[in-house]
Amino acid sequence: MFDQVKDLLVSDFKVPPSQVTTTATLVDLELDSLDVVELAEAVDNKLGAKISDDEMFELGTVGDIVRLIESRVRQADD
Repeated sequence: MFDQVKDLLVSDFKVPPSQVTTTATLVDLELDSLDVVELAEAVDNKLGAKISDDEMFELGTVGDIVRLIESRVRQADD
């Protein structure tokens, strides 16, 4: 799932691939508040995991986002 999130950040938000690590924060990736809202929408549309804007703002790192997406995808499969 990390690779899918990384691809999303690189292709949709033009984040340099070398900056996308599990410990990188959204601030590290220079995503502003509009980007974060759009990221939440893109995760829902492209990865099938519903994450609210508020939840996305609260997540600390890319790794946290990946873990939440994996959790939501597992819940949807149950």
